[in-house]
Amino acid sequence: MDLREFLGTLLRHWLTIVLCIVVAMVASIGVTLLMTPQYKSSSVLYVMARTPGAQGTSDVLQGSNYARQAVLSYVQVIGDAIVLDPVIARLGLDMTAAELSSHVTATSPTNTVIINITATDDSPTLAADIANAVAQSLATVIMDELEKTSADTTELVKVTQTQQAIVPTSPSSPNLVLNLAIGLVAGLALGIGLAWLRSV
Repeated sequence: MDLREFLGTLLRHWLTIVLCIVVAMVASIGVTLLMTPQYKSSSVLYVMARTPGAQGTSDVLQGSNYARQAVLSYVQVIGDAIVLDPVIARLGLDMTAAELSSHVTATSPTNTVIINITATDDSPTLAADIANAVAQSLATVIMDELEKTSADTTELVKVTQTQQAIVPTSPSSPNLVLNLAIGLVAGLALGIGLAWLRSV
């Protein structure tokens, strides 16, 4: 079948194609309406190396490099009980650390000392509360546990929450526009496939 014949087939079965598109898009709307809205809120931590005995630029640079390397490890412990158990106790959550970890993510942009913490929940207020509580808990764990070897040792880094999570005003998902686009593409593909089968 060449292009001319293919286009002719589409024209002959245009109604089938349109119906498939309509059905797929209506289904997309239905699925979107049935999905529970999810809200995301983010907080930001800034990690700074402590260099009280720095002798010059090289020592400060070494401290900065240490901090950049350290944040890569910090983001890996975001889902651990040592970080999340205090959050559960503080917010009175009815879930385990493993369950809470599925609501929280942490990332660090390349070559930065920034940690972005994002919490997702079906409650916008709780999403913000979790993001802030996790940020504060992680900062405490870093300074009091990960970067301090004894009670008399000064922390190697200082962690500051530079951005408080705020209550989101709109859900992050479901995305109606995206779902409609997927429905359009799926309906079009299905319609073309049926049109081709009917012409064989």
